[in-house]
Amino acid sequence: MKHNRTSWHQPHVAPTASVPSDASAPPGQTPNGAPSVEDVARRAYFTYLNEGSPQGRQERHWLEAESQLREEIARGAQTHPV
Repeated sequence: MKHNRTSWHQPHVAPTASVPSDASAPPGQTPNGAPSVEDVARRAYFTYLNEGSPQGRQERHWLEAESQLREEIARGAQTHPV
């Protein structure tokens, strides 16, 4: 069976504070320093595939991916202060 990309859904995520549209951010980050939705989705999807495509773990995969990316961003900020 072919994987349907729409079969994996992003869990409900609380909205973040709005940021002016002219704010710039490094690639993979939103202007408020959080990982982009696209990067979190990609990381969560690959975790899903690596675990054998289990059903019912979307929220766990999403939260783990978001946490991992936030840690990576924080480590990068520590090694490259502005």
